[in-house]
Amino acid sequence: MKIRYFCAFSTSLLPVLIFSLLFNSGCGFKYENNSGDKNVKTKDQTSALSWYDVENENAAGITLSDELEQISGLCFTADNRLFCDGDDSSGVFQIDPDNGKIIKVFYVGEGKKKRSDRIKSSFEDLAIVGDRFFILQSHGSIFECSEGADGQYVDYKVYKTKLNKDNNIEGLCFDPATNALLLACKDYPGDGYDKRKTIYSFSLATMTLDDTPRFAIRSNRVKRNTIDGEFRPSGIARHNFTGTFFVIASHGHTIIEISPDGEILNQKDLPEELHRQPEGIAFDSENTLFISDEGRGEHPRLTAYKMLKNK
Repeated sequence: MKIRYFCAFSTSLLPVLIFSLLFNSGCGFKYENNSGDKNVKTKDQTSALSWYDVENENAAGITLSDELEQISGLCFTADNRLFCDGDDSSGVFQIDPDNGKIIKVFYVGEGKKKRSDRIKSSFEDLAIVGDRFFILQSHGSIFECSEGADGQYVDYKVYKTKLNKDNNIEGLCFDPATNALLLACKDYPGDGYDKRKTIYSFSLATMTLDDTPRFAIRSNRVKRNTIDGEFRPSGIARHNFTGTFFVIASHGHTIIEISPDGEILNQKDLPEELHRQPEGIAFDSENTLFISDEGRGEHPRLTAYKMLKNK
């Protein structure tokens, strides 16, 4: 519920040069904390979230097909194609990020052809590492498969972790710095991590989950700043320039940015008028930020935020 060697790595020379100039000039990015909460960082930090106008309730979005009513995770391939999955289907959809049209859909299901042979469980998010697709279920299992043709059923491997339905895992992204998948818990954080929201690391070298969370975020440092007074993560993505992580929460209608060390760098509201139920988050090769919203009784949507100029 508010990648490939990596989900979306910039291959454009110009943005890299711009980024280099900004940081070589000593320019920092400040978290403008208007909440009065002194527990959240306010000093200058390397904040990529400051580049995006996500609080604009008039931002242009794309209406998606009702077939994607339960759209959940988003991810871009190395060649900048956008894929998504959904809560109510074993399908992996390729969609056009410009108009939202479905290009193709393939299914996880051992090469079968009948609907009854599909994996019968909620898919929450996906990450693409090279030609490997990793798809997350809410109870902590990770499915690995290759890309299929339109209508194809593809074979898969499944990796079970110690995480379960109580954790309610909804966010998945790839971190090339550690060669690991990151799994964000929406609910139970794990023993010993009360009043925190945890993100675990799944090593692609050993295909095992680390026992200790990569990040343990004090939820009260976030939820008191949110629209709903809650913070239950529903998606995570890594920013290509800074290596920081964006975490969205549909319960809370917020987006936060954390450093590779787990420090909160920035936080912004996601307007309820535009983002009814933000579930998926991803960056394309130009570092445009994409957020998907479930239909929630209306049409599902996809919203793109380009980096602000002069940032």
